[in-house]
Amino acid sequence: MQISESRQGNVMILEISGRLDTEATKPFEISVLQHLDEGEEMLVLDMGGVDYINSSCLRVVLMAAKRLHGAHGRLALCALGDTIREVFDVSGFSRILEIHPSRSRAVASMH
Repeated sequence: MQISESRQGNVMILEISGRLDTEATKPFEISVLQHLDEGEEMLVLDMGGVDYINSSCLRVVLMAAKRLHGAHGRLALCALGDTIREVFDVSGFSRILEIHPSRSRAVASMH
């Protein structure tokens, strides 16, 4: 797993690639929590490069969404491939998380 960071206005974008598996869970959680601890209120997870996600990493996404919601912030996901989208659909997460087809749409939804 690799994470690269960029910013568009007040929106922090984490572009994730590779496998979000057991080995990646802790580094993924640390990266997301670091941004939340630094006060980020608008977070986009660009998952276009993710080819696998396990339940532990799904938990990290849900935890981030709950924490941001509690702080009146927002989390959006974007660019999910078909396999990853299916995981979010089957788990029911696509009904409770904001998911956009592209990064530009996710960022635009924050304004």
